[in-house]
Amino acid sequence: WVACVASGRMVKTRVSEATRQVIAARIREAGFRPNRLALALKGGHKGYVGVFLHKHGTYGSELNEHFISAISDSLADRGLGLWLRFFTCDREFLEACSHRLLKEIDGLVVAGIPHPELHENLRSLQSEGLPVVCAFAKWKGKQDLPNVCVDFEKQGWLAARHLADLGCRRIARFHCHEWRQRGFLKGLREARIQPVPALMIGSKDFGYEDGLQCIEALVRSGEPFDGISADSDALAAAAVHYLLRTGRPRELWPKIVGNDDSPIARHCAVPLTSVTSEIQERACCVVKTLFDLIDHKKVSSTLVPPRLVVRESTDPSLVAPCFAVPAPLDRPIS
Repeated sequence: WVACVASGRMVKTRVSEATRQVIAARIREAGFRPNRLALALKGGHKGYVGVFLHKHGTYGSELNEHFISAISDSLADRGLGLWLRFFTCDREFLEACSHRLLKEIDGLVVAGIPHPELHENLRSLQSEGLPVVCAFAKWKGKQDLPNVCVDFEKQGWLAARHLADLGCRRIARFHCHEWRQRGFLKGLREARIQPVPALMIGSKDFGYEDGLQCIEALVRSGEPFDGISADSDALAAAAVHYLLRTGRPRELWPKIVGNDDSPIARHCAVPLTSVTSEIQERACCVVKTLFDLIDHKKVSSTLVPPRLVVRESTDPSLVAPCFAVPAPLDRPIS
């Protein structure tokens, strides 16, 4: 009887409601919680959730590691294990993500860099009974599979409004993310700041070397600037190190904002103000969405709102007049 009351399986048990309530009260007093994994196995489930990840982010950002750790912790709280595979191309995905997964896992999470070409394969798996949730960045495909990602436009918007609120009016931008750039320009418009085309520096990628190229291009432009918003912490860190190496006095520095709130931001020579990518919150949302699918509940895609974490690079106590352009370096920065 106790086992039946604890698991909720009372259909075929001849126990009175009064007895059930007494047993339930004792279970609550003892702080007992049923083992979800044991219940899953008894119910014919596998006890594992698959996570297929195409890694994204720059070296040192640890975005992938934090996502996997957060997913694993969230699943463990529900008594389930993690079945992890990495892939970089469609072929690797298809080799590992075949229909045999239906016999090995209870649900599938596909995350990181999106592969629209695989959409029909994912739909096919879901139609055969495998719940699928995506956690893609920059997803532009069909919306019939739930996708959980951070609100990229708001990331750019937060950076623009923060710099504007600090009094910056000539804000440079290192950008390689369309939606963050869109949000940044929206933030400038709301602050009644006219963007300066020469200060909008396109970057090939999110890495540190890309940031060095951006800051050098910005300096070569000859345009004064009093703030920098970058699409990654690595891009922003490159600007910090450039300023340090050119010996520019701190009181003449621009305000600098990165993105992702990664270890790069926290451990930069000048700790960076940064906009979060909400890895922990996104992972928890992915797992909740997956379990809603398993429980046959209606689900939809989710945009997780980011936050601004203020550090020394935009410390309001620093005076930031329009940054005087230093002379170009005689040798490249390594």
